Amino acid sequence: MSQQHNPILVLRLRGPLQSWGISSQFNRRTTENVPSKSGIIGLLAAAEGRQRTASIDDLLELKIGVRIDAPGTQLRDYHTVANFDGSNLLISDVNAQGHQKRGDSKKQTLVTKRYYLQDAEFIVAIQGNEQLMEKLAYAVEHPRFPLALGRRSCIPTGRLLECNENGQKLWRGMSLREALSAVNWRKKPGVSEPYRLPVILDESSDSIKDGMLDSITDVPVSFDPHKRGFTSRTVRHIWVTPPGLSPEAEKNRMMSDPFSLLGAE
Repeated sequence: MSQQHNPILVLRLRGPLQSWGISSQFNRRTTENVPSKSGIIGLLAAAEGRQRTASIDDLLELKIGVRIDAPGTQLRDYHTVANFDGSNLLISDVNAQGHQKRGDSKKQTLVTKRYYLQDAEFIVAIQGNEQLMEKLAYAVEHPRFPLALGRRSCIPTGRLLECNENGQKLWRGMSLREALSAVNWRKKPGVSEPYRLPVILDESSDSIKDGMLDSITDVPVSFDPHKRGFTSRTVRHIWVTPPGLSPEAEKNRMMSDPFSLLGAE
């Protein structure tokens, strides 16, 4: 392991529901299949008690990797919206300033579509400079605002911070890939044991050549309601086999998947 790597903070994200929307708004709120970079940065900013109008420039420099321990399943929620004072609801049309207009309909309640991931679990590794990572480690364990898994109603369960084998909050002297390979996989009831796990890494975080490149538009410009927007980042898709997965899982896969004998992915 190289000593040139910045320290890493590792979070285990789990809860009954998660929702990681990056582009949806108004009456249709979708979720991505993995935590977004905007969602992770929002969680860290909430832990530190930053207001929506506060700068997040230092958090945007963080490198992030996500391991999918349990993908979960999508859930659509029956959700209604109404104003408590009986005034007309906001509609999808906006004015010249980009603010939602109020409709003129006398209809007082609208049905919206909201999507969640249920029973999902992710390992998130976050890498940055020493001073910032120490502050974030403390903030995650002593959050100033309630923490959520992408949406305020999605409350995390269990301890978020994942310590290394020595009980330290920051993982040192390793890359994001090495950290995500070192965190134990924990079997969940009703989930079949895989033989390896998918990982999504910020491309610039590791000088690795395997895997597949992709582009994701989930980097926030600002959390200021008047300056919302996203930019893109390049990510790499790879696989890791962490501790906790048994050789039997690979044996069972070879027996049930005839294409594996041909070396197919």
